[in-house]
Amino acid sequence: MLAEMEKTFLVYRSSAGSGKTSALVKNYLLLCLQSEEPLYFQRINAITFTNKAANEMKERILENLHFFSTQESARSHYLYQELRKSLNCDEVIFEKRCTRLLFNILHHYSKFHVSTIDKFFYSLVRQFAEDLQLPENIRVELNQDYLLKKALEELFKRSQNEPVLAEVINDFISDKLEDGKSWNIDRDLLKFGKNLFKEKSLDSLERLKDLELKDFKPIRKGVKADASKLKKEVQEMSTQVTLVLQECGLELHDFPGKLSSGVGRYINQLNEGKIDFPTDPTQKVFKEKNFRKKNLKAAENAAFDAAEPHLEKFHQALLEKLRRITDLNYILRDLGPTFLLKILWDELEGFKNRDGIIHISEFNKKLARLVSAESVPYIYERTGEKFHHFLIDEFQDTSVVQWHNLIPLVENALSKGHRNLIVGDGKQAIYRFRNGDVMQFVKLPQLDESQSERQHIFKHSHENIFLEDNFRSKSILVEFNNKLFGSLVNGLPEAFQEIYQKHEQNIQRKEGGYISWRYLKSTKVEEIDAANFDFVKEAISECLKDGFMPGDVCLLVRRKRDARELANLLLEEGHQVETEESLAIDRSASVRLLIGLLRHLCEPKEVYHQSEILHWICKDRNQMESFIALNDSLNKKELSFDALLERFDVRLPRNELLSYGQLIRLRRLVDLFGLDDREANLLAFLDFAQSFDQQGFKTIQEFLEEFEERRSNMYIQTAADPKAFQIMTIHKAKGLEFPAVILPFCQWESQVHNEFLWIPLVREEHNLKELLFRLSLKNSTYLPYFEAAKEEAQLDNLNLLYVALTRAEERMYVMNHSGQIGDSVHSVLASDGETAIDEFISCGKYGAPEPYSSKITEQKDHLEMTSSEPGNWMEEFTFGLPEIDPFIDDWENNPRSKGSALHKVLAQLRTLEEAKELIPRLSKQFAWNEDQIMWIKGALRALSSEERLNDFFSADEEVLVERELSNSIGESIRPDRVLLKNGEVFILDFKTGKESSSELKQLETYKQVFEEMGYEKVKAEIFRFEA
Repeated sequence: MLAEMEKTFLVYRSSAGSGKTSALVKNYLLLCLQSEEPLYFQRINAITFTNKAANEMKERILENLHFFSTQESARSHYLYQELRKSLNCDEVIFEKRCTRLLFNILHHYSKFHVSTIDKFFYSLVRQFAEDLQLPENIRVELNQDYLLKKALEELFKRSQNEPVLAEVINDFISDKLEDGKSWNIDRDLLKFGKNLFKEKSLDSLERLKDLELKDFKPIRKGVKADASKLKKEVQEMSTQVTLVLQECGLELHDFPGKLSSGVGRYINQLNEGKIDFPTDPTQKVFKEKNFRKKNLKAAENAAFDAAEPHLEKFHQALLEKLRRITDLNYILRDLGPTFLLKILWDELEGFKNRDGIIHISEFNKKLARLVSAESVPYIYERTGEKFHHFLIDEFQDTSVVQWHNLIPLVENALSKGHRNLIVGDGKQAIYRFRNGDVMQFVKLPQLDESQSERQHIFKHSHENIFLEDNFRSKSILVEFNNKLFGSLVNGLPEAFQEIYQKHEQNIQRKEGGYISWRYLKSTKVEEIDAANFDFVKEAISECLKDGFMPGDVCLLVRRKRDARELANLLLEEGHQVETEESLAIDRSASVRLLIGLLRHLCEPKEVYHQSEILHWICKDRNQMESFIALNDSLNKKELSFDALLERFDVRLPRNELLSYGQLIRLRRLVDLFGLDDREANLLAFLDFAQSFDQQGFKTIQEFLEEFEERRSNMYIQTAADPKAFQIMTIHKAKGLEFPAVILPFCQWESQVHNEFLWIPLVREEHNLKELLFRLSLKNSTYLPYFEAAKEEAQLDNLNLLYVALTRAEERMYVMNHSGQIGDSVHSVLASDGETAIDEFISCGKYGAPEPYSSKITEQKDHLEMTSSEPGNWMEEFTFGLPEIDPFIDDWENNPRSKGSALHKVLAQLRTLEEAKELIPRLSKQFAWNEDQIMWIKGALRALSSEERLNDFFSADEEVLVERELSNSIGESIRPDRVLLKNGEVFILDFKTGKESSSELKQLETYKQVFEEMGYEKVKAEIFRFEA
C-alpha cells in the first residue's frame, strides 16, 4: 500500500500545477480497486466546489479506467504502476479489476458520487424537507441579484407610505454622496444588500428578528442623548482641569505653543465645546509627559511637577470618554444601514416565502440544524446512502458552516477506520467574499472550539502531505514565482505567513520559459491606461510572431471594467476576443429579434418595436437598402406593419401566439421567422423560457421583466475559440492554465473601509446588542475589527497575485504601476536589474522568447466577437446558464428534469434506431453529463422492450410526432405521439414521476379533439418511465 495511505485522515497541501486532481483520482481509484465489493464506489463521496471540477474528476476517473482496461501501452503509465504496486497484483488481475469497476460505474452511474458540495448538501436537505419545514415544491435560486432586486422593489413601494423608511433610505443616499460616490442608489443598495448572503449576517439577523422599523427613532434618539451627555462631561472635565492647573500656578498659555497649538490650545478647545481627539503631536505630548517649555525657572518647574499627575489622570479619563463618544457616533452613522439591511431581509424573506424560493446560501444553515440535531446513522438511514470515504477538494474555499456540516460525517467514517482526504491550497484562497475561511485549512487537523469533542480522532488519524512539484510551468516561471512570493510573504501579518509555508516548488517540466515585465511610476489614470494598452499590444505581437495562436493567449484582469476596455482595444486592432460578455445570450441577433417580437405582442401599436422587427427582416433577407424607405412608410403610417410584413411573406398570428405559454410561443416564432434552432444562444433562451413556464402561468411582460433582471448573468458555454484571445478575471481563471498569460493593470487594493461587518457592541445600547458597522472605525473601541479586515484583504491581494502568476505554462507578461501591490512586485523584480525606458517606465526580462508550436488547431464554426454582430456557429458547443448550477434540476430526485431531457430526444425521434446518432448531438447541445445520458439510454431501452408500442416508432406507419392541433374553440394541444392506422387513432403520451388526475384529463382532451375530427375509434394511453 502507498505510504500516504497509512493514515486515515490525509491532508494534501498543494500548490499551483502540483497535480492535486491527479492525487484525488489516484486515491479514489485505489479505494475502489482494493475492495472486493463490486459497488464499493458508492461508498465514496468526492466533493468539489464547481461543476467544472466535478466533471473533470469524473472524466479523469473514467478515462483512466478505460485506458487501463483496453490499452497495453497503459502498463508503462505512472498511475497504472503505482496503483498495481499498491494493490500487489499482476497486470491481468489489475486490468480485470479496472474493467469491472468501469462497467459497474457506468451501469450504476447514479451511485457515482462526484459532485459539488452544494449538490451534496441539497440532496440531504431534500430528504429532510419536511423536518426543515420547507415547501413541497421549493424552487432553488442561485442568483443573488435577482432576489435582491425583487426585495428592493418591495422596499421602495413601502417607503412611499412609510416616512421613517424613506428617511433611512435617504440617509443611506446622503452618506454615499458625502463619500464622493455616484448617485446610483439601485447599484449601491444592490451591493449593500449582498451582505444578506454572508453566513455571519444570517446569524446576526436572526438575533435581531424582533427589531422593527418603529424602533429606529427611539434608539437613535437615545444614542444621541448619550453622546450629548458625554460631551458635556468632557467639557466639564476640561473646565475642571483648567482650574486645577491654575491652582498649581499654570495657565493654558504657559504650555508650549501657548493657545495656537499643543496642549494649551487643545484644552481651550474642549472648554469651548469643540470635543474631539487630540492631534497626533498633542497626543504624543500627553503620552511622553513633555509639557514644559525649555529653560524654565524653578517655580515654573515646580508648577508643572504639581500639575503632571492631574494631567495624566485627565488624559486617561478623557481618552476613555472620547472613545465612548466615538463609538456612539459610529453607531449613529451605521444605525440606519443596520435597520435598512434588516428591513431588506424581512422583504426578501417575505418574497421567498410567497414564491416558494430558497437561496443556495441557506442550505448550509438549514443543514447545520439537521446535523446538530440528528445522529449520523439516522441521516444515512433517511437518505439511503452510507459513505465510508469523503474526498474534499478546494478545502481552502470551504466556509465554517460547510465544514461543520461535514465534520460529523467525516468523524463517523474515521471512527470506522475508513480513509478520508482533504486537498487544498491556502495560497489560492480567493473566495473570502463567498464565506471561504482559509484558516480552517491552515489549522487542520485542529478544529475550532465548538467541535472540540470531535478533536481527538482528527488529530490521531492525521497526516500532512505536501505536493511540492510543478507539472505546469517551465523552469524560469517556477523559479520566478519561488523567489517573488518568498519575498512578498514577509509583508504578510505573521498569522498568515504559515499559508505560504513550503511555497517553493520543484521543477518537473523542461528548462526554459520567458517573463517580461514593465513598471510605470505613476498613479494618473490616463497614463496608466495608455501604458498598459501599449504593453498588451506589444506582448500580443511578440506572441503571434513566435508561433502562439490567439487561443493560446489569455489576458487576466482584476476588474470586469478592465476586461471590457481591453476587449475594445483588441477589436479596434482587428483581433477576435472571447470574454464573458461576448458569450452573453442576448448578443445573438435571433434572441434580440424574439425579444422585440414579444415586446410587439405586448405593445402592438408601438412603432419602435415594429421598426426593430422590420430592420431584422431586411438584414436577414439582404435587403437593407429597402429598410429606410419601408421604415419611413411605417413612421408616416402610409402602410400598416402587417402590410409590410406580408411583403416578406411573413404573417404574425397574434391571437394564436397570445394563447400559448412562453416556450411554445417562442418555438412558433422561431418557425415563423426561419431562425436556426441549433444556435446555442437561441437554445439557451428557449431553455430559460421552459424554466419560466415551470413557475406557472405568467404574462409576456413578466417574462420580459424576469429576463431583463437575469440576462446579465446568462451566458453560453463554448470550447475556447483558437482564433480569439481570451480575456477573463483572475477569479474565473482559477484552476485553468494557458501557454501564455498577459497580466496588465497588476495593481489593486481592497477598499476595506467601505466594507460592512457585524460586530457585537461592547455594551448594550438601548436593547441593541450588535450592529452592522462600516469598517472605517478610527479611534474607536472597534478599531481591531478594521485592522483584522485589512490584514485579510492584504492576504486576498497576495493570493490573487499568486493565482494570476501561476496560470502560465510557457511565458508571462506583467505590467504594474505605483501602488501597494505594484510597488511590492517591482521592488523584487528590480533587484535582478532593470532597464529604464524613460523617466517613468522601467522594464526587465527573465529568459528569452523561444519559437512555440501551438498544440491547438484551427476550428471552424466558433463564436466570433466583432465590433458589430456576433458570427454564426453551430458545431462543437455546449450551452447553459453558468449562474444556475445543474444540481438545481436535481436530476436524481426530480422526475420533471428527467422528463424534460427525455422529451427533447423523443420529439426528434422518428424511429428508435435514430437514437444512436441523436443522443450524442443533443448531449452537446444541452450539456448533458454521463449520468443523464445513461438514464436516457436506459429509458429508451425500456421503451423498445414494449413490442406493442413498436408501430409508434415505425418508418412504415403514419405517426404524428409533437404535432400541434386545435379543438373546435381554438385551444391547442400537442400529444407526444399519434398513430393513424386503419382508420383508428392511437395516442401515446410519455410521463415520468407519480401519477396525477390531470394526466387523465389531458388524455380525454386529446381524444375529444380527434373525435371532433370525425374519428370514431380513438384510444389513448400513457407510458410512464421509471424516474
